[in-house]
Amino acid sequence: MLEKLKENSRVVVAVLIGAGLLLLLVNNSGNSNDSSNDQANVDKTVQTEDNNEQSNTEKNIDTGQKIFVDVAPPAGKVEVTKQDTNYSATIRVGDNQTLVVRQVVNDYLADNEESLSAEQRLYTETNLVNELPRSEIIQVGETITIDQETIKKYVGQSKELTESELNAWSKYL
Repeated sequence: MLEKLKENSRVVVAVLIGAGLLLLLVNNSGNSNDSSNDQANVDKTVQTEDNNEQSNTEKNIDTGQKIFVDVAPPAGKVEVTKQDTNYSATIRVGDNQTLVVRQVVNDYLADNEESLSAEQRLYTETNLVNELPRSEIIQVGETITIDQETIKKYVGQSKELTESELNAWSKYL
């Protein structure tokens, strides 16, 4: 029997590798459920702005800070208000800076009866988001305020983009 194993060493090696892979797969599939339990100090709850149970997932971290994950913004557009020379919007569950800035730009363009191509809008929105203070998390209830002159500056710059610059921005659409 030892001679037959020596003669068929490739088959033996293939069988051992296959058995090892099978064992690895079985072991990892059993651990995937445990990895979600390894998130100690994270308490998953389901909550919305008015504290009714729904599908918005919230995680409570040790610090007591609430982080909303995998949450779609509520239906409807972001409410933007214009006061003097500022446009501002309050963050809702699921909103992000880009979504808010996009609505601010839409309101600015409507107020000033202007229009931009998709590439020009993308240029304007991207630069406005980059002007905002950076933080890892924006909190529900925070207000984002953008000065009208800053919006006007980037809208003007977007209208001066060359054809090649517009083509470069179109890659991101």
